[in-house]
Amino acid sequence: MYLAVTTGVSYAGYYYVNDCSYYGNSAPDFRPSSTAAHLSPSNECLVSSGAASRSLEINEEGGAVHHGYGAEWSTTTPSPLIQIVSINTPVNLVLVDCALKADGFTAEYFWGAGGQKYGTQSISYVNGCAGGVGYADGISRAIQPSRYAGWDIGCWLETVCQSKTSSERLLAINGIRLEAQESTGPSLLAAPATNLYYHSGWVRGVWPLTLYASDPSGVCTMATIIDGLTVSSWADPSPDHSAWTQCHGSALPGSLDTTKYADGHHSLSYAASNSAVVASTVTRTDASRNPVLIDNAPVGVSLSGPADALSTAGTQYVTATASAGPSGVAGIACTIDGSPYQWHAGASAALPVQGLGQHRVTCYAQNNSVNVDGAAATSAPQGWTITIRRPTELGIGFTRLVDALRCGRVRVRVRIPGAWVTVQRKHRRVRVRRPARYRTTTVMRCHPRTARRRVVVWKTVTRHGQKVRVKMIETEHVVLPPHWVSSTTQRLAFGAGATINGWLGTSDGTALAGQPVSILAAPDDGRQTFAPIAQVTTRTDGSWTVRLPAGPSRRIEASYGGRADAEPAISGQVQTSVLARVVLKIRPSRTHWGGQIKISGRLLGGYVPVGGELVVLWIGWPGGSTEIGHLYAGANGRFSSPYTFLRGNGTETYKLWAATARESDYPFAPARSPAVAVTVAG
Repeated sequence: MYLAVTTGVSYAGYYYVNDCSYYGNSAPDFRPSSTAAHLSPSNECLVSSGAASRSLEINEEGGAVHHGYGAEWSTTTPSPLIQIVSINTPVNLVLVDCALKADGFTAEYFWGAGGQKYGTQSISYVNGCAGGVGYADGISRAIQPSRYAGWDIGCWLETVCQSKTSSERLLAINGIRLEAQESTGPSLLAAPATNLYYHSGWVRGVWPLTLYASDPSGVCTMATIIDGLTVSSWADPSPDHSAWTQCHGSALPGSLDTTKYADGHHSLSYAASNSAVVASTVTRTDASRNPVLIDNAPVGVSLSGPADALSTAGTQYVTATASAGPSGVAGIACTIDGSPYQWHAGASAALPVQGLGQHRVTCYAQNNSVNVDGAAATSAPQGWTITIRRPTELGIGFTRLVDALRCGRVRVRVRIPGAWVTVQRKHRRVRVRRPARYRTTTVMRCHPRTARRRVVVWKTVTRHGQKVRVKMIETEHVVLPPHWVSSTTQRLAFGAGATINGWLGTSDGTALAGQPVSILAAPDDGRQTFAPIAQVTTRTDGSWTVRLPAGPSRRIEASYGGRADAEPAISGQVQTSVLARVVLKIRPSRTHWGGQIKISGRLLGGYVPVGGELVVLWIGWPGGSTEIGHLYAGANGRFSSPYTFLRGNGTETYKLWAATARESDYPFAPARSPAVAVTVAG
């Protein structure tokens, strides 16, 4: 594919062809011809002859030349685009037979085209004859533009012509200069077919830029130009001025690495010039043709959407959003759960996902910028995982059986009826009937609990001879059926554990069997520091039961991590209220009025706040009691204080005890220690 070529400001150029010994060459583009048997136009430029070099000569060899026959030297331009416009021979470089006309010969310069001579100029002896050869007329003139030019000699003045004095040398040209005009520049061809010049869209990567050029006078310079700067060039280092085709350029290898240029519009130009310095140029710019469009910006794609969704929420959508450089996003290709990739044109796509379980969406994006193989830039694949699960419910509570049946073991006498049996007698099997019999055994008998209830009944009675309905209150025994009662709180003694129950299933009532449930608890100190304390697996009906170890008052909840088709769930909270345990010691246990005792004790179970826990000391006597002090137990739970009795008479026995207060940061319910007796005597 040839390029559309434009030339420079000059519409024609000129160059010279300089030939023969004066110019130091062998006149390669001149060709001899002869119609005479004894005229020989031998090419002897640069052939040594004495102190000089031989010329483009026409010689008479071995005999006479008949009338009408002759010989010539001529040259023809390689193309109609090249025209000879002037001929010049240097002074004293043309030699001729001194008696040319007397010998019957005539000679001339000629020029023309298409077999037609446009003009001639005669050649004759001028002066300087030596050895039969002297200087002849030279030529230095502009001519009508012609395709060919040369000189000839022929026998035209005599019937038979023959040189008598020139030693058979009739005509010799030692140097000639032709001026040629060329009106067009080189032909340009970008190759191969993937050459960047032919691509009209956005590109990236490395593209070929090789330029091929040709011209009848030769390609002397070539250049590839990007944004006005030459990126590769060539110039013929040694043009041959003896030939019509003086330069030998043909190809300018090159490539464009788009990563070395900014993204956006760029111009691309090719240029070449010939021997006549006529240039050809072709340019891709915004004005003449689409510019070179470069986009090396990376392509990106991001996915967004829910990571976890309920099956009851309908179809879920994962959104793919692509980004690209100036070429824009061509589209996004996505696969869901390994299905074939689906193409979505544009910079975003909403991908529907449905069905229970975990789903994987993977996408990549492409822009509109291609490399030399036609492949667009592609982003790294990005993935998104979404899990669609059924909603679950997780219940928790303290459950106990109320009004259980009363059961007990009793001995009863039961009758076993007679029956036919097969027995072995004297090595034979015979059937006999066993009689009925009685046996005493122990069985478990249960009966429901009952309660007396006052009920209202209406009865018909006779009063004053008339029947009337009256309301009456009666007492009757009511059967109390066993039933389970669930609560969210439970009060426990210090050191006691608790049994907690629950159920796991979907929102539609389907039980989830064999699923792990974690039990988490936090001391009821206001800090909500939950930690796992037990793990349990649901039964076939979804229920679960776990025995909690002893501990402080706690807030308790259950957690289910979910599975592929069921959502995670967290239950509500239940609460245990554990009574504090206070140990009290008094020394001595007997004292006198005005004497002092030491009261010490400890809060068991730990979890004492950093600032200590308030302990209230009490003293009691028959008929009354009062507080005698407030103490703070330290981090180890210990507390102590002296106490002095007032003066008095007689002997009295007092009871002292310690009680905790209700505080939000101490995870035990208020409780008191056992009372310790102290006897005070006179």
